Amino acid sequence: MNRLGRISQLFADNKRLIISVVILIIMVGYIFYPVVFTQVFTGKSDYPAHIKVAGILKDTGELKSTHFLYHALTASIAMIASKISLSTAGVLTAVLFYIFLGIVLFSIFYSEFGTHTLKTSIASIVLTMGIMLASCISLFFFADRHLYFGYINMNVYHNPTMVMLKPLSVLLFWNSIKIFDSQKKRDSVASVFLLAVICMLSILAKPNFIICFLPTIILISLYVKFITKQPVDWKGLAFSVIIPSILILGWQYLNEYGAGGDDGIIFAPFLVKAKYSSWLFPKFLLSIAFPISVLICYFRKAVSDKGMIISWLTFFVSCFYTYLIAESGPRMYHGNFSWCSQIALFILFFYSMIFLIRQIRTTSINSLKEKSKAIICYAIFGLHVISGIFFYFAELMYPHKYL
Repeated sequence: MNRLGRISQLFADNKRLIISVVILIIMVGYIFYPVVFTQVFTGKSDYPAHIKVAGILKDTGELKSTHFLYHALTASIAMIASKISLSTAGVLTAVLFYIFLGIVLFSIFYSEFGTHTLKTSIASIVLTMGIMLASCISLFFFADRHLYFGYINMNVYHNPTMVMLKPLSVLLFWNSIKIFDSQKKRDSVASVFLLAVICMLSILAKPNFIICFLPTIILISLYVKFITKQPVDWKGLAFSVIIPSILILGWQYLNEYGAGGDDGIIFAPFLVKAKYSSWLFPKFLLSIAFPISVLICYFRKAVSDKGMIISWLTFFVSCFYTYLIAESGPRMYHGNFSWCSQIALFILFFYSMIFLIRQIRTTSINSLKEKSKAIICYAIFGLHVISGIFFYFAELMYPHKYL
């Protein structure tokens, strides 16, 4: 291909990419704006309380929360656009982060397909929207009328800080696992600094992902270094993830639990989860059906893939928090450690899809066996998406009623 032909092809690819991103932004805004608006203005969610905290920050400069990213951005938008209400600013902040998440997921999926065609653009949009809408397979709804309690639901609409956490956690996870790529050169100072910023922002959005990811990344690093005898960029890992996490988590812990009151952290197996729902084990399996299907269908390759190992181990750590740990004092049944498994499951879904794409792309699926494995995994993912769409409309029309 001559130079003119290459330029024309590059322009066509970029034009397709730009159009795809614009379509994605419109779709994300169209789908998630109404449900955020409903959650904010019906008062039946966590949004009003967080917007109230944002108002205090805006008016007095006082921080009422140690994970204040949503409050700070909402207050900033309200100050910049002085004609809109604080509640409207709260809606815009959440919708912007939904769009941010959509762009992050789309970019990664698009790059993983290898070939950049109209087909892969459409597939990237479909998978992005699927991951953003997917929910637990809610088979027990007709028995107990719950779509949330008892399950691990990775896409909830009633909490704004989870909306803030998702894109930052995806970026943190995606860039952190590259540290274990033995073929990769050591990160530059700029890359380490950028990852540190992402890490700190994720903790200030909500610390629930990092308290699961940090022990995982340290354990994996020790395993790689001393068992497999492969090099680990300890300096990059320390300055980008470990040190920022310890410093901010320490500050958050002292402010949340160090005041000498009744609030604390206790070992209380199933105390919180069992209070709100029965059938915890089958609901657990229905929550993770897609990643389990990928793990089973591609087991040999999955157990040798560092991303799969890290995402699964992070999820197991998150389940320790969700099922076995609780807060003492008045927040005991708030279920704040449930956010751990929700965000970890979101990451597990995300990377399981990445892994599935790679298997289909690198393996011939002409055989009936390979086709069957791919069909099974995508069919189960489809069940998660169908359940997620049902949950979306339940929260849009009857907010908080069927949690």
